[in-house]
Amino acid sequence: YIMKNYPTASLKEAAGQLHYHPNTISAAVRGGLGKSFTEVVQQIRMNHAVSMLLRQEQPVEEIARLCGYPSAGNFYRIFHRIYGKSPKEYALSLREDADRCRA
Repeated sequence: YIMKNYPTASLKEAAGQLHYHPNTISAAVRGGLGKSFTEVVQQIRMNHAVSMLLRQEQPVEEIARLCGYPSAGNFYRIFHRIYGKSPKEYALSLREDADRCRA
């Protein structure tokens, strides 16, 4: 469910589609992955965002929206908290690292 619906994934929606109580889904995710449902969704969104940033096909604001963050400011804040850099700085550092590896 989360992988297919990461931009709009919610615990309530997952529980409804899987026909379980939200607490059951939450406990299963935490027990299996060691993270909350929200943390798992957030990590999947960020993984997709990084992939899009590296392709350089859309502006950061569009990437934020496509990954489920209607507020670019919220996306920037979460991204910086996870990666320690802005989305553009992070993508640039990854590209520079890749270039160094090729040299």
